[in-house]
Amino acid sequence: MLDDLRYAERLVPEPGLERAEVLSKLGSYLIFSGELAEGTTHTEEALRIAREHGEETLEAELLLNLALGHSIAGRIETTIELNETAQAIGERVESGRSVLRAIANNVDALNNMGRSVEAIELALEGERLSRKYGRYRNQGTFIANNRAEALEALGRFDEAAELVERILGNDPTLRTRHHLRRVRGDVAVARGETDVLKSVLDEVSAFGTVPEEFMQELTTDARLMIGLRMLSGEPLAALEIAERVALEAQITSKPMLGWRMLGLLGGICETVEELAPERVAALRAHVEKAAAAMTVDSPVAEAYRLGLTRDHDAAAAAWERLARPFPQAKSLLYGGRMAAGAGDRDGAASRLRAAHPIAGALSARPLATEIEALARRVGISLTEQAGVVGQTGGGESPLTPRELEVLRLVALGRSNREVAAELFISAKTVSVHVSNILGKLGVSTRGEAVATAHRLALIG
Repeated sequence: MLDDLRYAERLVPEPGLERAEVLSKLGSYLIFSGELAEGTTHTEEALRIAREHGEETLEAELLLNLALGHSIAGRIETTIELNETAQAIGERVESGRSVLRAIANNVDALNNMGRSVEAIELALEGERLSRKYGRYRNQGTFIANNRAEALEALGRFDEAAELVERILGNDPTLRTRHHLRRVRGDVAVARGETDVLKSVLDEVSAFGTVPEEFMQELTTDARLMIGLRMLSGEPLAALEIAERVALEAQITSKPMLGWRMLGLLGGICETVEELAPERVAALRAHVEKAAAAMTVDSPVAEAYRLGLTRDHDAAAAAWERLARPFPQAKSLLYGGRMAAGAGDRDGAASRLRAAHPIAGALSARPLATEIEALARRVGISLTEQAGVVGQTGGGESPLTPRELEVLRLVALGRSNREVAAELFISAKTVSVHVSNILGKLGVSTRGEAVATAHRLALIG
């Protein structure tokens, strides 16, 4: 297809609307394929032509294509601005296609920034408008897919899976169907649903020999394949896939897709290190180099970056702020593993006790199993502290004086940084105290900790 588009571009050398239409398609194809520089150049030329001819509908479409390129490159604020400009033009010229494309793209952008609740609200509005414009099957289902991705990011796995199944019943286009199935695959990885995951990969042809042309599909399929190997008890096979992915610059150099993939590769390093230390060291070095070259443009990217630098307590706190419990629990597990390796049994215990109820609430059985296995190795009871909490009727608090100070400030709505400033300690130390508090109280969120502390009269 690319050769045909290049040939078409050579057939229309004059700067008229015909050339702009061809450049629009060529630029879009290149951007989706990860060739951002060339794709952007063609799109910007087409945009100049469209504006010279006053062709606003085409202008809106080209702005949306440029926004996609900025999104892939990690410039999300610019992405949102361009999408909003295109949406305004679409509303003015009554182009439902442009309006809905802009909304769909901004749902994705908001989710990538960690503003997933806003993304869900915008998606619901987009789905409503798609019915108004009579474009639900094509564009409304795609917006619903982006809503499912935001639900999955928030750990609302039941809602994401239910939405996927409902939208699949609306006969979406094949590409949207595959996107939806991949979201279901991500839920299956988290919950250990091996048969579901295999059926997803089989349907999207990830087991085949012909690679996907577009970066998003390629990245997601690789992520799901790694998940399948881990669920199947084949960690070295997962490592082999990870090593191949790490060499794919189209994935690891683009922030929109790269941060999540690098986070997964970092997780593989944490999990498989004892089995193949030399290979893991090489992979980790490659991942760290790729991460250092990428922009940190959002709280989500920063959370991944913290994990890749192995500052797992700070990463857990970052994921908690973003209301993303699954990576929060993963970070607590990795922090617990590091603490255990350093001989810090109490530190390992506090992190694992904080992570375990989160995994349980998510029905993330593989993650819960990992936590339980590490606890057994270290000789930690994951329920021990919950028993202590139940014994506070005699007036003895399960929390240390410093933890009580931290909890009182948390109850006042203070952030970790604000608590640190008031107590003259580091934000990282506050994060550790918060993790300890959650573990000792047997809860998974700050809000639950405050409620439990009030119930037990630990704070006034």
